[in-house]
Amino acid sequence: VLLFDQFAHESDSLVGAEPLRELKTGVKGDFSFSVKTGVYRLEVVPASATRILGHSLSEIKVTTNTNLNISLATGSIVSGRINTLSSSELTVEMLTATEVVVLGIEPSSYKAISPVAEDGSFSLVVPRGKYHIALRCSQPEIDGREILTPAKFKLVSTHSDVITISNDVDLTLEWPELFLFEGEIVDHLGQPVANALVTVGPAASRHSLLLSELSFSAKTISDEGGRFQLSLESGAYDIVIEPPDSL
Repeated sequence: VLLFDQFAHESDSLVGAEPLRELKTGVKGDFSFSVKTGVYRLEVVPASATRILGHSLSEIKVTTNTNLNISLATGSIVSGRINTLSSSELTVEMLTATEVVVLGIEPSSYKAISPVAEDGSFSLVVPRGKYHIALRCSQPEIDGREILTPAKFKLVSTHSDVITISNDVDLTLEWPELFLFEGEIVDHLGQPVANALVTVGPAASRHSLLLSELSFSAKTISDEGGRFQLSLESGAYDIVIEPPDSL
């Protein structure tokens, strides 16, 4: 169970957010936090080995001792693997730097994410419904350039499929055709700039909202020679370069 300050973040996304409190429920599903008066958000994250769905409660106003009864539902297991035979250049590093994301179309906008294992397998739990499903670059839990490395593989895609889930399902996802995108960052004197933050994402289009919800953008930093590289699917992209704090 994760507890967040409701108004500490600019959007509903909790990517990169640090919880105020975090604990595991007791044998009876009980939990308890000691907090100040305020407005909070609660995220319930079930163990990965179950088919219980995650749950979110927002705008919990705390002015006195507060008791919550949370009912968790079960869902369908979406598992499978990436077709590793589709690319002779596919490596373990590339697989483990990738995750599978699903975003509900109807009846709800439920979102779930699964890391990809070394053998290309993945597994997640979702309610019945229709979903977008896609591969994307793994999103760091803590948003900061200090945890980025120039050499780490970064996938940026523009493609998603639509699937309908009514029961447990096993899927095979195709690895996209990727192109190396690389560059060099220099200052006004032509000297290489190390540790510049490079963010690449799909260009604004009529699909912008969907691409934003799927969080298709990726970040990397330039190396000591000012160089950076990412692996992009065919498409149009926006790039933002931010200098290091030392400049």
